[in-house]
Amino acid sequence: EKNRFFLPVHSSLKLSEIRKGVDRISNENNNYEIKLAREADWVSYNSPEYVNNLLQAWNYGTAKSEVSGWQVLRLIISDEKGRAVAKVQAYEKKIPVLGSLIRIPRGPTMLCGDQSSSYYSNYNSVISALIKHCKKANWRILQCSFNMPDSLMAQSQLSALGFFRLKGTPWGSGLIDLDLSESELQKKLNRRW
Repeated sequence: EKNRFFLPVHSSLKLSEIRKGVDRISNENNNYEIKLAREADWVSYNSPEYVNNLLQAWNYGTAKSEVSGWQVLRLIISDEKGRAVAKVQAYEKKIPVLGSLIRIPRGPTMLCGDQSSSYYSNYNSVISALIKHCKKANWRILQCSFNMPDSLMAQSQLSALGFFRLKGTPWGSGLIDLDLSESELQKKLNRRW
């Protein structure tokens, strides 16, 4: 068990190049720091310029933990210069002897607005740092729904980190400004609603 690593590769790639890529993914974030977040820290990163999802909102996490029996964990991930690069809200259920089961809905949220190629590289680094943190804390990741596009590149990067896709239709959430006029609100919504 856990003694083989499979990646879909192009036949022109050498084994040494594949190993170098996997090592880079797993080692490039050794300097990332993960710490528990206070509400003031969390809310300070709720600017509209960041990619936000309702499932990663502070109030949603509080309400979900009250009704589901899962304890909410909020983490801030910082780079080697101490700058916050991501935040993640997860849910924990402690199981004696085994440790804790962790669920991460639509996270982590990157604290930058651009969706460039470096954004996805940084996203993978954050996920890798999160995996290392989970191992140290004796957490077992049960389920994650990452806030990434449905692309072949994103899927291959996540599978290289040990994740596999579940069947089912993904869904998301969003925020609507109710101060807009009725006609503006209708323009923003699907006509079939």
